[in-house]
Amino acid sequence: MRQQTSHNNRNRTLLIVGGVIAVLLSCGVALSNYSVELGLSHASCGAIRAAAITAEVESDLEAEEGFFTFSETLRTALVATRKLAVNNPADGRVQAELGKALDCYSALRQSWQTELEGAWDPAVHGDPAYWRLFHRAVELDSAGPLDPAEMRELLRGEARTHVEEALRVVER
Repeated sequence: MRQQTSHNNRNRTLLIVGGVIAVLLSCGVALSNYSVELGLSHASCGAIRAAAITAEVESDLEAEEGFFTFSETLRTALVATRKLAVNNPADGRVQAELGKALDCYSALRQSWQTELEGAWDPAVHGDPAYWRLFHRAVELDSAGPLDPAEMRELLRGEARTHVEEALRVVER
């Protein structure tokens, strides 16, 4: 009878230890996934700089600065994002969102350049599937064919969504 009680105590101890380990692992996963929301992780200076430069791309489009100014600002944003050292989860989120935004802006630049060169083919370039194929961040749900201005506006909207999310993380 003493052995059975000892065996039951060991089983109970193992269950308690297993439960504590499961709770600790769950807490660790929750903290790592929601550290930005909980205020435990903040964007570094590099992430703030990259987000600000990428936001400049959008402001160039709003001001209708032109293709060359937009292209220069886009190149600067690409370099700033590539040089971003990810130091914490907030930086990782900012980098991911900026990467998606810059992919959409790159597609926008490519579509704009295609139009300026007079090579726009509505059957090819007007099809959203074409842009989704070459730019993984582009989601374009619209049906084609689209004209160049419509395509640029849709790409800009998608990019803007990602930039706004990156700025939300930076502002926390």
